[in-house]
Amino acid sequence: MLLNQQTLEENYIAAEIYKEFYGTRGNTIRIQWVPSHNGINGNEIADAEAVAKSREPQTYFNGITMNDALIVSKDEVWEEWTRKYKTLSEEKGSWHYQLLEQPTKTIWNKNLALNPEQLKTLNRIRTGHCLTKDKRFKWGWEIDDQCEWCDTTEDLQHILYVCPKYNHSRVDYPALEYMKPLQDILREKNEEDLKQIVQFLNSNKIHI
Repeated sequence: MLLNQQTLEENYIAAEIYKEFYGTRGNTIRIQWVPSHNGINGNEIADAEAVAKSREPQTYFNGITMNDALIVSKDEVWEEWTRKYKTLSEEKGSWHYQLLEQPTKTIWNKNLALNPEQLKTLNRIRTGHCLTKDKRFKWGWEIDDQCEWCDTTEDLQHILYVCPKYNHSRVDYPALEYMKPLQDILREKNEEDLKQIVQFLNSNKIHI
């Protein structure tokens, strides 16, 4: 029984006994049944000790199995992370927080047929780490953040929906042509809409 991993996970007493045995490696241990109340000296001493202890003040102990402990600890860790996620999003990652107000235990692209290139681009968009001109200016890579066509800030929203430079291409992508908000596309996770964003960027050689 003590060699059964499931037993050790479900029975904390068995686990404690196993630890005692494990600490005595190198010595021979024999487990043998001994009849009680038959005048055997060692047994009588153990029985007297047990009776004496039972008369002392008792401490309540609520045993918990290893499996239950893991479940409780996982729940507590998840609750703590959920609280931190909200707090941290107030300082950094506010764009991502608009898309996901509560963290999830599954990856956002589960069940979506997206290739590595599409995932890379969409992950950058979701996290707000696009290499658009406004970001490059913020990081000191550009002398300004202005679109060369429009004299206005060149951010991702401007590129996808507004800049006339891409009007001829935008008509090929219904999600962009009909101005479906980027936040809605990312929240809904419609595979076709997501692919349209990546295809639009690729067809116009826009590297983000």
